[in-house]
Amino acid sequence: FATTFTKLTFSSKTYFQTLLSLYATENSLQPPIAEPARADAGAWMAELLAGYVTSADTGNEDLVIASRAALADFCAASPRNLDAVCAALVSNVKTRQTPGRGQGDRVVVPTLEIAAFLCHVGLFQKCRGVDLRHLCLQVQRAGYKTGNVRKLEACIKVYGCVAGFDEVCAGVTEEDLGKEEKEEILRGKRRDGISEARKRLGALMFHPWPRVRSLVVDELWKLFGEQEDEGEHGGGGGGESLKSVDWSKADKASINRVVEQFALSRAA
Repeated sequence: FATTFTKLTFSSKTYFQTLLSLYATENSLQPPIAEPARADAGAWMAELLAGYVTSADTGNEDLVIASRAALADFCAASPRNLDAVCAALVSNVKTRQTPGRGQGDRVVVPTLEIAAFLCHVGLFQKCRGVDLRHLCLQVQRAGYKTGNVRKLEACIKVYGCVAGFDEVCAGVTEEDLGKEEKEEILRGKRRDGISEARKRLGALMFHPWPRVRSLVVDELWKLFGEQEDEGEHGGGGGGESLKSVDWSKADKASINRVVEQFALSRAA
């Protein structure tokens, strides 16, 4: 194994695929390392992804493409892999926010970006093991009083993704069919998470920085822009109300109107 692994280039998809499955591959690790890794696979994955996300977010183009493709393939391979990755990402958002301890924004920002990426490729929403409301609260904590615009942008992306999830998890398996009580509990938790994400977007509409408000509006357009022709929100349509205001200069009355129109102020 070692001979083959050392011949892989650091920017190849195969290299990243090997890293992700390292702890589960026979004879890939020495026993002193393999035993604790397999005993606490969650901690192993969290540590691995803390470094992995920097390649998948801020590396050169080839590195970003290869690492993201490998991660997407790994998550799509099985619900177990998907749950492991999503849980590790959420854990890192929570535990690595303190600068100097877990490297702060150097880990948290790429982690948020990769969580959003997994949403955009239709994977994160299939994960059944993540409490979405807990995720949103950790994202809120990460973005609280930050002066890092890129961090706020990443937070908004995650909120926008979660706000657009369906209440019914896309990752339902045959084993889950017929378990109505369990599914109802899961739907309730997802509903709470979706509501929390929309509430966070509503709160950020009042952010003093025009750039932040514009980013929120971009996410709202993705969520509600297609309702323009459907007229579901009071005759004018969702998209029309978003297009009719310069959000970099919007007054509170305009912001309040949109927040109420899309029910962004409703708590979970």
